[in-house]
Amino acid sequence: MVIAIIAVLVSLLLPAVQQAREAARRSQCQNNLKQIGLALHNHHGIHKSFPPGVSVSTNGGATQHWNLGGSQAGSHHGPNWAANLLAELDQSALNDILKDCVKKDRNPCDGCELPSYNGGRTDRGRLSVFTPAALICPSAPDADQLFGQWELDELSKGNYGANYGTDDLYSHRSKATAGVFGLNEHSISFSGGPKEQWGRGMGTRIAEVKDGTTNTVAVSELLTVDSGKDGRGVWFAGWMGAAAFTAHDAPNSPGTDVVPYCDDSGLKPNDPMLCEENHDDQYNWAAARSDHSGGVNAAMADGSVQFISETISLETWQAICTRAGGEVVDEAF
Repeated sequence: MVIAIIAVLVSLLLPAVQQAREAARRSQCQNNLKQIGLALHNHHGIHKSFPPGVSVSTNGGATQHWNLGGSQAGSHHGPNWAANLLAELDQSALNDILKDCVKKDRNPCDGCELPSYNGGRTDRGRLSVFTPAALICPSAPDADQLFGQWELDELSKGNYGANYGTDDLYSHRSKATAGVFGLNEHSISFSGGPKEQWGRGMGTRIAEVKDGTTNTVAVSELLTVDSGKDGRGVWFAGWMGAAAFTAHDAPNSPGTDVVPYCDDSGLKPNDPMLCEENHDDQYNWAAARSDHSGGVNAAMADGSVQFISETISLETWQAICTRAGGEVVDEAF
């Protein structure tokens, strides 16, 4: 009898305990985004702009922004927005490794990885296998398998993505679709100085967020797939779905992510992380996603953090994901 009573009590208490734990995890996720928002503003104070999504140079020719391995020797992909914030996120050791690496390599995702593909070189440090704690949401499922495809090797994953606008990877090319972040494109090779490669001073300035910083999403959440073939969540890469999302679809959308590195082979037919692999940059997009019930956390361009309901209309979601679209937002979010 006593055992039965205890079992009933446990069954009654367990949901409350689980809810309390999730509330704590969600609060920590919000704190992470507050850190990121503060880091963005500290970066802006130093460099007079937010970091770009990623600074890229095609050296006068076309490039595929998803492919940063050896075959892209003519292109340069400087550190992305998250890597640009390492110093502001109190990750001085990782920042020092990255600074040393980019003096020697044009593509950090390729050159700062473990030395499997670089002639056994060991002077790169171990940047690729670590994800800063501030870039991991405790509610998100673990992504233990490091990403490795197309001559990229052992890249770790996180759970936050920059807002690249409302359409695809090239949303930055139109005022109507541009977000706070995007590609910073150069048609010539980087001169060798740090400004071009890091994109410092070349991202969006607060004054360019014409829709208002309190009403514009800067960074939101991403989920990962625990597969070495799926590139979603790779925290210092510039391709779509890695540390970037667009508002092509609503938060936690059942719509399919279209990304350059996709592996949904182990997922169920109704899993929201189903994806389509597409190596055409023009047709790449990924939704903001979280494991929180009902929506996603987002750091706004003013540094504040909001919880965005997954029932938000797509029209409103896209309006708060443009920086200068001029939309009137009537719906609460």
